[in-house]
Amino acid sequence: NINSTNWQSMRFKPPPSNSDIGWRVEFRPTELQMTDFENAALVTFIVLLTRAIMTYNLNLLIPISNVDENMQSAQHRDAVLHQRFHFRKCLSTMKTPDTPCMASVQQSAFQENELDADTRCTINQYLNLISKRAAGTLMTNAAWMRYFVTNHPAYKHDSVVNDEITYDLLWKMKRISIDEEECPKVLPRMSSKTTLDISAAVEKEN
Repeated sequence: NINSTNWQSMRFKPPPSNSDIGWRVEFRPTELQMTDFENAALVTFIVLLTRAIMTYNLNLLIPISNVDENMQSAQHRDAVLHQRFHFRKCLSTMKTPDTPCMASVQQSAFQENELDADTRCTINQYLNLISKRAAGTLMTNAAWMRYFVTNHPAYKHDSVVNDEITYDLLWKMKRISIDEEECPKVLPRMSSKTTLDISAAVEKEN
């Protein structure tokens, strides 16, 4: 069943019957984050990645066995800091010789779009968050949750997360998610001049 061969990181989506939209590729690795800013950053990152792949005709193929090994490595604690992952050293194809590193490719794809200064500022902050998470400068949500639990006064270091700890964790996450409390271990300081809502932004673009 080609529709379920490997769902861990991406999925081939065959076209629906009686449709001409063609085959699609669905990116699947990202998880829901605490804040809208983080979710927007991940969505923007994926969009820029797809644009870079199509613009530069990048070759990101690796054996499926390597993909499976990557997923196993990703399940370890603090994998982003301590695990090694399979990735192509050369992204170039015959049509795109001397392709630079992935970060440079995404920045190039980003720079080639005609965007106003406010939007560029916001997207740069999204990419800054992704870069700092990858470098370990900022904690992932999972790392921060472990940090919160293990440093909670009610935690007895016995792997038991009781109701008090759970309540305090969820309350803290709620306050962070609605900007009532800062969390510098997880999120950078953010500022943006962008004030347009989605409908106004679309209208401005058109």
